[in-house]
Amino acid sequence: MIIEMITNNRATNFFDYLWKAFLVILMLFEEVRFLLTGVIVLIVADQLTGVFKALYLHEFEWKKFYRLYVKMILYLTVLLATFIYEEYILELDHHFFTKGLATVIGFQELSSCFLNVTEITGKKYIIEFLNKIKDKLV
Repeated sequence: MIIEMITNNRATNFFDYLWKAFLVILMLFEEVRFLLTGVIVLIVADQLTGVFKALYLHEFEWKKFYRLYVKMILYLTVLLATFIYEEYILELDHHFFTKGLATVIGFQELSSCFLNVTEITGKKYIIEFLNKIKDKLV
């Protein structure tokens, strides 16, 4: 019983240490939290619409589904590397490259979502949306 208490206490201290270290690392990226969250939401939305499209067309494959993890890790790694470069090496305050990169990734994922929805429903929402904008501007 005493050995279990000592072991549990050491394990608890180790996990507390890991948790605190994880929180400190997250604090380094607090400024781009909103961008990372937005990119993650758009990646998941693209994945969900892609799964619905694949199920609708009877072409669902687990191999393609697992690409979500690779895509998410790749996009987040590139965003974090860009942020670290701007923040700690160039010492910029506005993070133009990070915001631009997040915008490009966001548009890529959003356009993929629209294309998936277009293939499922058969309606061309993007063209209708752009025509409405054009009508209001002209």
